[in-house]
Amino acid sequence: MESLLQTLTSQYAQLLAYALAALALAAFTVSVITEVTKNVGFLGRIPTALQVIILSIALCQLAYLGYLSYTRHSLVWYGPVIALVFAFYVAFLAMYGWEKLAELWKRYKKPGGST
Repeated sequence: MESLLQTLTSQYAQLLAYALAALALAAFTVSVITEVTKNVGFLGRIPTALQVIILSIALCQLAYLGYLSYTRHSLVWYGPVIALVFAFYVAFLAMYGWEKLAELWKRYKKPGGST
């Protein structure tokens, strides 16, 4: 039983590491695209925060669809919803950075060290 728990824990740790890497890559991509395009054409007339949010949503939805195509899985209703939630994390990171996210995490963490 203990080996099963260790296996599950290591699998979840690996999935968490992949999710954090994807989050960092997506936020970096959104930041670069925003910096390059924020003064181009009509994009210069909209607020940068709005551009970051829209770009994050589009990037995460496209990444989800690309993942489905690559793995040959079928579309499920909650997939785009999860990608939308993930997009707001990406937008938050692109606008405010990791320090602000860590600060927010600490603020809502329960006393005693558990989450």
